[in-house]
Amino acid sequence: MRYPTISMDVCMKLSSSFLRDGQRPADTGEIDFAGTGPDLDVSSLAEASALCEEALTAWAADPAVATSDRDLLEGRLSGHIHQALHGFPVLVLDDPGFWRFAVLQYFWSLTYWRERERFDSRDPAKYLRYVDATQPTECVLTRMFLRAQVVRRGQDDYALAEAVPRGTDFWRSHVLRVGVSYAPSVAQAFAREQAQRRMATDELRQFASMLNRASTNIVFPVLDDAEAIAAVQSLRADGSISSPATGSEDR
Repeated sequence: MRYPTISMDVCMKLSSSFLRDGQRPADTGEIDFAGTGPDLDVSSLAEASALCEEALTAWAADPAVATSDRDLLEGRLSGHIHQALHGFPVLVLDDPGFWRFAVLQYFWSLTYWRERERFDSRDPAKYLRYVDATQPTECVLTRMFLRAQVVRRGQDDYALAEAVPRGTDFWRSHVLRVGVSYAPSVAQAFAREQAQRRMATDELRQFASMLNRASTNIVFPVLDDAEAIAAVQSLRADGSISSPATGSEDR
Protein backbone atom coordinates (compact mmCIF):
# COMPACT_ATOMS: atom_id res chain seq x y z
CA MET A 1 0.00 0.00 0.00
CA ARG A 2 1.36 3.40 -1.03
CA TYR A 3 0.16 6.26 1.15
CA PRO A 4 0.82 10.01 1.57
CA THR A 5 2.93 11.44 4.37
CA ILE A 6 4.31 14.83 5.38
CA SER A 7 7.70 15.18 7.03
CA MET A 8 8.27 16.98 10.31
CA ASP A 9 10.16 19.80 8.57
CA VAL A 10 7.36 20.39 6.10
CA CYS A 11 4.81 20.14 8.91
CA MET A 12 6.56 22.96 10.75
CA LYS A 13 6.76 25.12 7.61
CA LEU A 14 3.15 24.54 6.60
CA SER A 15 1.81 25.16 10.09
CA SER A 16 3.64 28.48 10.25
CA SER A 17 2.46 29.38 6.75
CA PHE A 18 -1.16 28.47 7.51
CA LEU A 19 -1.13 30.61 10.65
CA ARG A 20 0.28 33.55 8.72
CA ASP A 21 -1.53 33.30 5.38
CA GLY A 22 -4.36 30.81 5.85
CA GLN A 23 -4.63 27.18 4.83
CA ARG A 24 -3.91 25.99 1.30
CA PRO A 25 -3.61 22.51 -0.18
CA ALA A 26 -0.16 21.01 0.15
CA ASP A 27 1.59 20.83 -3.20
CA THR A 28 3.25 17.78 -4.70
CA GLY A 29 6.68 18.84 -3.47
CA GLU A 30 5.45 18.91 0.12
CA ILE A 31 3.85 15.46 0.16
CA ASP A 32 5.95 12.31 0.34
CA PHE A 33 4.79 8.74 -0.15
CA ALA A 34 5.58 5.64 1.88
CA GLY A 35 5.04 2.00 1.05
CA THR A 36 4.59 0.30 -2.28
CA GLY A 37 1.75 -1.02 -4.37
CA PRO A 38 -1.63 0.58 -5.07
CA ASP A 39 -2.37 4.02 -3.68
CA LEU A 40 -4.43 4.26 -0.51
CA ASP A 41 -7.91 5.67 -1.12
CA VAL A 42 -8.15 8.71 1.16
CA SER A 43 -11.51 9.96 -0.09
CA SER A 44 -13.05 9.15 3.30
CA LEU A 45 -10.91 11.92 4.79
CA ALA A 46 -12.49 14.52 2.52
CA GLU A 47 -15.95 13.28 3.49
CA ALA A 48 -15.20 13.43 7.21
CA SER A 49 -13.58 16.84 6.79
CA ALA A 50 -16.73 18.19 5.14
CA LEU A 51 -18.87 16.94 8.04
CA CYS A 52 -16.53 18.54 10.56
CA GLU A 53 -16.45 21.84 8.66
CA GLU A 54 -20.24 21.89 8.59
CA ALA A 55 -20.34 21.37 12.37
CA LEU A 56 -17.75 24.10 12.97
CA THR A 57 -19.67 26.53 10.79
CA ALA A 58 -22.84 25.87 12.78
CA TRP A 59 -20.87 26.29 15.99
CA ALA A 60 -19.47 29.66 14.94
CA ALA A 61 -22.87 30.89 13.76
CA ASP A 62 -24.55 30.33 17.13
CA PRO A 63 -23.64 33.00 19.71
CA ALA A 64 -24.91 30.74 22.48
CA VAL A 65 -22.09 28.26 21.95
CA ALA A 66 -19.25 30.66 21.23
CA THR A 67 -17.70 30.10 24.66
CA SER A 68 -19.19 26.73 25.50
CA ASP A 69 -17.74 23.25 25.76
CA ARG A 70 -15.30 22.65 22.92
CA ASP A 71 -14.37 19.24 24.26
CA LEU A 72 -17.99 18.14 23.87
CA LEU A 73 -17.90 18.95 20.17
CA GLU A 74 -14.52 17.27 19.88
CA GLY A 75 -16.13 14.13 21.26
CA ARG A 76 -19.13 14.43 18.98
CA LEU A 77 -16.97 14.77 15.88
CA SER A 78 -14.56 12.01 16.88
CA GLY A 79 -16.93 9.42 15.46
CA HIS A 80 -16.55 10.96 12.00
CA ILE A 81 -12.77 10.73 12.33
CA HIS A 82 -12.89 7.10 13.41
CA GLN A 83 -15.33 6.09 10.69
CA ALA A 84 -13.07 7.65 8.08
CA LEU A 85 -9.87 6.02 9.29
CA HIS A 86 -10.46 2.80 11.21
CA GLY A 87 -10.38 0.64 8.08
CA PHE A 88 -6.94 1.84 7.03
CA PRO A 89 -4.00 -0.57 7.38
CA VAL A 90 -2.22 -0.56 10.74
CA LEU A 91 1.00 0.32 8.91
CA VAL A 92 -0.60 3.60 7.87
CA LEU A 93 -2.20 4.40 11.22
CA ASP A 94 1.12 3.82 12.99
CA ASP A 95 2.89 6.43 10.86
CA PRO A 96 2.93 9.99 12.29
CA GLY A 97 3.73 11.25 8.80
CA PHE A 98 0.36 10.05 7.56
CA TRP A 99 -1.44 11.79 10.42
CA ARG A 100 0.46 15.00 9.63
CA PHE A 101 -0.79 14.71 6.06
CA ALA A 102 -4.37 14.18 7.26
CA VAL A 103 -4.25 17.15 9.64
CA LEU A 104 -2.66 19.60 7.23
CA GLN A 105 -4.57 18.55 4.14
CA TYR A 106 -8.02 17.91 5.60
CA PHE A 107 -8.38 18.81 9.28
CA TRP A 108 -6.37 22.00 9.83
CA SER A 109 -9.50 24.07 10.57
CA LEU A 110 -10.67 21.55 13.16
CA THR A 111 -7.24 21.37 14.77
CA TYR A 112 -6.82 25.15 14.88
CA TRP A 113 -10.35 25.63 16.25
CA ARG A 114 -9.78 23.16 19.06
CA GLU A 115 -6.44 24.56 20.23
CA ARG A 116 -6.80 28.17 19.06
CA GLU A 117 -5.05 29.75 22.04
CA ARG A 118 -1.91 27.66 21.51
CA PHE A 119 -1.82 28.35 17.78
CA ASP A 120 -2.43 32.06 18.25
CA SER A 121 0.73 32.22 20.35
CA ARG A 122 2.63 31.54 17.09
CA ASP A 123 5.10 29.58 19.23
CA PRO A 124 5.80 26.09 17.81
CA ALA A 125 6.77 24.89 21.27
CA LYS A 126 3.16 25.49 22.29
CA TYR A 127 1.24 24.33 19.22
CA LEU A 128 3.28 21.82 17.23
CA ARG A 129 2.34 18.80 19.34
CA TYR A 130 -1.29 19.27 18.32
CA VAL A 131 -0.30 18.78 14.66
CA ASP A 132 2.78 16.60 14.37
CA ALA A 133 1.29 13.33 15.74
CA THR A 134 4.44 12.39 17.61
CA GLN A 135 2.35 12.24 20.80
CA PRO A 136 -0.91 10.49 19.85
CA THR A 137 -2.75 11.59 22.99
CA GLU A 138 -1.91 15.26 22.29
CA CYS A 139 -2.36 15.64 18.53
CA VAL A 140 -5.98 16.66 18.00
CA LEU A 141 -6.72 14.21 15.20
CA THR A 142 -5.07 11.16 16.77
CA ARG A 143 -6.58 11.74 20.19
CA MET A 144 -10.03 12.06 18.58
CA PHE A 145 -9.49 8.76 16.79
CA LEU A 146 -8.36 7.04 20.00
CA ARG A 147 -11.26 8.48 21.98
CA ALA A 148 -13.78 7.23 19.46
CA GLN A 149 -12.08 3.85 19.26
CA VAL A 150 -12.23 3.24 23.00
CA VAL A 151 -15.93 4.14 23.32
CA ARG A 152 -17.23 2.64 20.08
CA ARG A 153 -20.07 0.19 20.46
CA GLY A 154 -21.30 -1.80 17.51
CA GLN A 155 -20.52 -0.33 14.13
CA ASP A 156 -21.18 3.36 14.69
CA ASP A 157 -22.30 4.14 18.25
CA TYR A 158 -19.94 6.78 19.65
CA ALA A 159 -22.36 8.40 22.08
CA LEU A 160 -20.04 7.99 25.07
CA ALA A 161 -17.43 10.18 23.39
CA GLU A 162 -19.57 13.21 24.24
CA ALA A 163 -21.13 11.93 27.47
CA VAL A 164 -18.86 13.80 29.89
CA PRO A 165 -19.36 17.59 29.88
CA ARG A 166 -16.15 19.62 30.04
CA GLY A 167 -14.20 16.40 29.90
CA THR A 168 -10.83 17.52 28.53
CA ASP A 169 -8.87 16.40 31.59
CA PHE A 170 -10.97 13.26 31.95
CA TRP A 171 -10.24 11.97 28.46
CA ARG A 172 -6.63 13.03 28.06
CA SER A 173 -5.28 12.45 31.57
CA HIS A 174 -7.43 9.63 32.90
CA VAL A 175 -8.33 7.55 29.85
CA LEU A 176 -6.10 8.04 26.81
CA ARG A 177 -2.74 8.50 28.54
CA VAL A 178 -3.07 5.46 30.81
CA GLY A 179 -3.77 1.75 30.65
CA VAL A 180 -7.54 2.19 30.78
CA SER A 181 -7.38 3.05 27.08
CA TYR A 182 -6.53 -0.61 26.35
CA ALA A 183 -9.67 -1.85 28.10
CA PRO A 184 -12.71 -0.47 26.26
CA SER A 185 -15.27 -1.99 28.63
CA VAL A 186 -13.57 -0.35 31.62
CA ALA A 187 -13.08 2.98 29.85
CA GLN A 188 -16.75 2.98 28.89
CA ALA A 189 -17.85 2.14 32.44
CA PHE A 190 -15.57 4.91 33.74
CA ALA A 191 -17.09 7.41 31.28
CA ARG A 192 -20.63 6.46 32.28
CA GLU A 193 -19.76 6.84 35.94
CA GLN A 194 -18.28 10.29 35.38
CA ALA A 195 -21.22 11.33 33.21
CA GLN A 196 -23.86 10.16 35.68
CA ARG A 197 -22.16 10.95 39.01
CA ARG A 198 -19.55 13.53 38.17
CA MET A 199 -16.44 13.60 40.34
CA ALA A 200 -14.73 16.91 41.05
CA THR A 201 -11.12 17.32 39.92
CA ASP A 202 -9.38 16.05 43.04
CA GLU A 203 -11.75 13.14 43.54
CA LEU A 204 -11.46 12.21 39.87
CA ARG A 205 -7.67 12.15 40.02
CA GLN A 206 -7.71 9.99 43.13
CA PHE A 207 -10.24 7.61 41.61
CA ALA A 208 -8.33 7.36 38.33
CA SER A 209 -5.15 6.60 40.24
CA MET A 210 -6.88 3.80 42.17
CA LEU A 211 -8.36 2.43 38.95
CA ASN A 212 -4.97 2.25 37.30
CA ARG A 213 -3.40 0.62 40.35
CA ALA A 214 -6.16 -1.99 40.29
CA SER A 215 -5.12 -2.92 36.75
CA THR A 216 -1.97 -4.52 38.18
CA ASN A 217 -4.09 -7.19 39.86
CA ILE A 218 -7.01 -7.52 37.45
CA VAL A 219 -6.66 -7.99 33.71
CA PHE A 220 -9.00 -5.19 32.65
CA PRO A 221 -9.07 -5.98 28.90
CA VAL A 222 -10.80 -9.34 29.54
CA LEU A 223 -13.69 -7.87 31.55
CA ASP A 224 -17.06 -7.81 29.86
CA ASP A 225 -19.39 -4.82 30.18
CA ALA A 226 -21.17 -6.04 33.33
CA GLU A 227 -17.90 -6.91 35.07
CA ALA A 228 -16.38 -3.55 34.16
CA ILE A 229 -19.39 -1.66 35.48
CA ALA A 230 -19.29 -3.66 38.71
CA ALA A 231 -15.57 -3.02 39.11
CA VAL A 232 -15.89 0.74 38.61
CA GLN A 233 -18.88 1.02 40.91
CA SER A 234 -17.20 -1.10 43.59
CA LEU A 235 -14.08 1.04 43.48
CA ARG A 236 -16.17 4.19 43.70
CA ALA A 237 -18.14 2.81 46.66
CA ASP A 238 -15.39 1.48 48.91
CA GLY A 239 -12.04 2.05 47.21
CA SER A 240 -11.43 -1.56 46.28
CA ILE A 241 -12.28 -4.08 43.58
CA SER A 242 -12.83 -7.72 44.35
CA SER A 243 -11.62 -9.79 41.43
CA PRO A 244 -14.68 -10.00 39.17
CA ALA A 245 -13.22 -12.46 36.69
CA THR A 246 -11.08 -15.08 38.36
CA GLY A 247 -11.83 -17.46 35.55
CA SER A 248 -11.10 -14.97 32.80
CA GLU A 249 -8.11 -16.98 31.53
CA ASP A 250 -10.56 -19.44 30.01
CA ARG A 251 -12.28 -16.91 27.80
